[in-house]
Amino acid sequence: MNVKGALEIIKQEEQSNIIPFQKPPEEVRKLTTFVNWKKTVREYLDKFNNDRLKSLIEKGATEEGAKKEIDKPLSHTMVASIMLDLFNFCRIDSEEGVSPVYIYDPDKGIYINDLEFLKDIINVIEYRHNERRANDCIYSLRRQTPRKQLEDNLNYIIVGNGIYNRTTKQLEPFTPSKIYTSKIKTNYNPNAQRVNIKGWDFESWLLDLFSGDKSLYQLALQLLHACIRGESLGKMFWFIGEGGTGKGTLQELFINLVGRENIASIKITDLDVNNRFTLAQALGKRAVIGDDIQQKALIKDTSKLFSLVGGDTVSVEKKGKDAYSAYIKTVVIQSTNEMPRLDGDKNAIMRRMVILPFQRVFSDGIKKPNRAIKYDYIKRKEVLEYVLKLVIDLEFDEFIQPKISRKYLLDYQQSLDTIQQFADELFQDIQSTFLPNDFVWWRFTGFVEFHNHQSSYTSQGLNKKFEKYLPSEWRKTKYPITIPKGQELPKGFKPKEDTPNYQNKTYRFTPSKTVRGYEKTTTEHTHEIH
Repeated sequence: MNVKGALEIIKQEEQSNIIPFQKPPEEVRKLTTFVNWKKTVREYLDKFNNDRLKSLIEKGATEEGAKKEIDKPLSHTMVASIMLDLFNFCRIDSEEGVSPVYIYDPDKGIYINDLEFLKDIINVIEYRHNERRANDCIYSLRRQTPRKQLEDNLNYIIVGNGIYNRTTKQLEPFTPSKIYTSKIKTNYNPNAQRVNIKGWDFESWLLDLFSGDKSLYQLALQLLHACIRGESLGKMFWFIGEGGTGKGTLQELFINLVGRENIASIKITDLDVNNRFTLAQALGKRAVIGDDIQQKALIKDTSKLFSLVGGDTVSVEKKGKDAYSAYIKTVVIQSTNEMPRLDGDKNAIMRRMVILPFQRVFSDGIKKPNRAIKYDYIKRKEVLEYVLKLVIDLEFDEFIQPKISRKYLLDYQQSLDTIQQFADELFQDIQSTFLPNDFVWWRFTGFVEFHNHQSSYTSQGLNKKFEKYLPSEWRKTKYPITIPKGQELPKGFKPKEDTPNYQNKTYRFTPSKTVRGYEKTTTEHTHEIH
């Protein structure tokens, strides 16, 4: 058979997706390391071309004709087949509706989505392919690559040096059969021991951060465990305390343990309509950490935050792309000197929140903190390996709620209700037995300004809600009350006596024959109704 006949057979086989060469011998395996990968690929290509040459000659081509055929650029299907022989690939469905190709990195033990690396491989296999042909190779590769699901067995935790089996308490080797796209940075070391550095050790330091409170110490360990798994159990966490109390250092420990690449730096104050691309940063991250949240900041829209914390689907948008729904599994940790104000379902806020108060001050301008803790000790490999060993096998179905955390949460719940705080102040030692609506509104605006609260209420909005905050002996008048002839003010209304010292403007009653408001029901005389 001549060269033309041999080539015709090859084309027919290629069209039938049958590779026109013998499969590589069994000793040629998929790459077990990316170290010197180009050399390995080129060695494979030498074998590959020798096998092709023999195959062509066996099919009747002359040696000269076969060599000319070998010198031609490889087709995109051939390039894709070579890549499949050498590397492990899979396609992972995403919420965006696409299934990109991931390549297994045997050195990291995870699958990576790196289009440029795929093109580097194509360039080594067939350097004559331009960008368009390289994309054809990737298209062919995608069509031949199986779809896989991310590993969701909670008994496995992928760590820096393998896959930890929480059932057997053993570290297993990385394997392409378990699909992970990220891992925590720290290695698991079964022989890790408590490290003492110039009298400092992790456990004593962590307990000291919380002023010896063992329940807060245990909660912090639970939170470390949650971060290595990316499992929040529907809670969000707040580090609250002044500057110099160690909040930032503990946050840095979390980052060092799981790896900065697994952390999204997002402040919840940025989860609003003006920052619609922010949430996309949380995709695939073990934790979302926000540092130094502005105290008393008002967060009006908490829907994204609650969906993120609760494990619900959220709308995610990337620049230049349409928004899509995604499920983000992560742990939300925020730190602040004083809690922001969340405008939303108060009961939902309370169910979701866990507060870790930091009350011990290590640096106040006079005291000097041990900076080596943050910038040296908690970065050391042996310290991080010990912390990982300490928390990796913790078992719990819900986070503990220390007594002091519950107290902070209750205080916060009360602080969220501006109207309740205002009503408590207004009716304390009140002299009036009747309060006009406009006086209540005037007092409310002064209260909000003086106490530096942020409120979106209008006078009508306050009037609609205020009735449910009235003391038991007060009620909202059903009808406008009539001001007696010869009097400027409604009966029982004493604005001077009920104006606080901080109210910097004088209240002026608008003359009227009738007025609506609130009255005390235990007075001897009731108001005349209109």
